[in-house]
Amino acid sequence: MLLEINKAFFEYIKPISSEDYIKYSISYNYRFISKTAKFLINQTYAPIQIRNGKIWLALCTVTLSSRSTSGNIILKKNDSDIIYTYSVENHCWKKQQKIKLTLIEKLIIRYSAQGLTNSQISNKILKSENSIKSYKKRLYKKLQVHSITEAIVFSQNQALL
Repeated sequence: MLLEINKAFFEYIKPISSEDYIKYSISYNYRFISKTAKFLINQTYAPIQIRNGKIWLALCTVTLSSRSTSGNIILKKNDSDIIYTYSVENHCWKKQQKIKLTLIEKLIIRYSAQGLTNSQISNKILKSENSIKSYKKRLYKKLQVHSITEAIVFSQNQALL
């Protein structure tokens, strides 16, 4: 799967001018299996320096995934609201709108990441505690996650904040 993802990424950016390479990044999930543990990893790859028209230096970050399955391949351009998801089954890219978070959703994620409770968040953003719970439920649905921890990780991995 990793070979196919990398091949699909480089095929996609081939017609793009070398100066624009650094505007793109790709992220995907894969299973990391060692003798003692199994993890679902999210890896993000982003070119950061071009020499002679080719990627010379790239940044690769690896975090625990907020998803439960491998794949979830997303190609994005930094200055665009459009993302592309890759289907391993169909071997093609699909154009989609990038997820957009409201200001309140971003605040809830940030404050939750700081360890604040629903009550503390409600005091900070001047909403009722029940409103905070409702916002979180809608946020989970929007991000397709099941907990605030998953929402935090997903938002960080996808640069939504």
